[in-house]
Amino acid sequence: MTDKPVGLLATPAGYAEWLAEYALRNLNKPLGISEYELVESLPENLQSSLPSIEQIESELGDGRHHE
Repeated sequence: MTDKPVGLLATPAGYAEWLAEYALRNLNKPLGISEYELVESLPENLQSSLPSIEQIESELGDGRHHE
């Protein structure tokens, strides 16, 4: 007997498909949110993975259509 944690659990065939179908079954119904928190800035771990405002503006241009 070992004290090593088990990495994966055996699941029946088709379980992942069933779980996805179950999770998405009622997606068209309203979703209730019981609590939320607004923050002034992104956490540091997300800042490096998202583009800056300047990068987004550069990609989108000034928003005017030129003919």
